[in-house]
Amino acid sequence: MSGRDMRARRSRPATRTRQRDVLVHDAPIDAVLIYDGDCGFCRWSLIQGRRLLPAMPAVEAFQVADLAGYGLTMAQASAAVQFVPRGGTPVAGHLAVAGVLMSQPGFGWRLSGALLTVPPISWIAALTYRWVAGHRRLLPGASDACAVPVGAGATGGRPRGPSDGFITPASKE
Repeated sequence: MSGRDMRARRSRPATRTRQRDVLVHDAPIDAVLIYDGDCGFCRWSLIQGRRLLPAMPAVEAFQVADLAGYGLTMAQASAAVQFVPRGGTPVAGHLAVAGVLMSQPGFGWRLSGALLTVPPISWIAALTYRWVAGHRRLLPGASDACAVPVGAGATGGRPRGPSDGFITPASKE
């Protein structure tokens, strides 16, 4: 491919977007990501993942998920995001993020995910995840529920954001 063809290819972001959309639908990750459906920041993060990553696992709010079926407890699910590969062991927090990245079709994404599991990067990733989880009420997309203990939300477990296709407490009723 000539340099001219490469430049022309780079100047078509709409094509790249369409190709990414196809990858999202044609190359799903055979896993489930369990998240806090009441947390606006968590929902915002998932939307960004869908926008940026070539593939995403199914996502389900822990408030409506069959946690026992995934091998999880309410305490685990409410403490951190959970990545549950089909037939595999659930991983939480920064390791859940690593699981999503290591399941991507591209080598760069997989390498990024693998690095999140190796010390000293894994130590920094774990600390960063804990800090973000503890301060999510201050981050983009945050809702009132981000600062409220699980089960004490003023909306009775209903998500506060617009419908985005995720399984949430309100969409299961």
